[in-house]
Amino acid sequence: MTHQAGDFVEAHCGKCGDALRHAVVALVNGEVVKVQCMVCGSTHKYKPTTRQAKTDSPGTVRRTKTASGVSTTRVSTPRSPAKATSSSGKAARGRRDWEEQMAKRDVSTAKPYSMGACFAEGDLVDHSKFGFGIVTKTTRPDKMDILFEEGPKVLRCTL
Repeated sequence: MTHQAGDFVEAHCGKCGDALRHAVVALVNGEVVKVQCMVCGSTHKYKPTTRQAKTDSPGTVRRTKTASGVSTTRVSTPRSPAKATSSSGKAARGRRDWEEQMAKRDVSTAKPYSMGACFAEGDLVDHSKFGFGIVTKTTRPDKMDILFEEGPKVLRCTL
């Protein structure tokens, strides 16, 4: 059985800095993706605890408590090879797009990335970890989509 919104899971809270009880807020294909800390109230991506990450391997069964106190069982199933192939195909397309865009650019014009710097669509960015990327979209108030060699990323900026 998969989780439902309102179920409780143990997750790491970056604000509290500890592995605590969290309420499930969002699910994608039955997998928990967003949770809310029951201590500080912050909502964030689901970050399983080290213990859960080890035990949540494909095909495992785990007991959890729901809001009503009833135990539920979640069974993880292995990912199908078809999904792995489609995601690698998507990555290859993203890399080809990046290579085509970079072929038209002069890397000496790249702006060094900084969260406090201003960027516009089409700008070439030099990131210390991801390398060169092209700003594909800016989103108010402080985010931008950048296409890097390893794929698209959403980073902070000043608009």
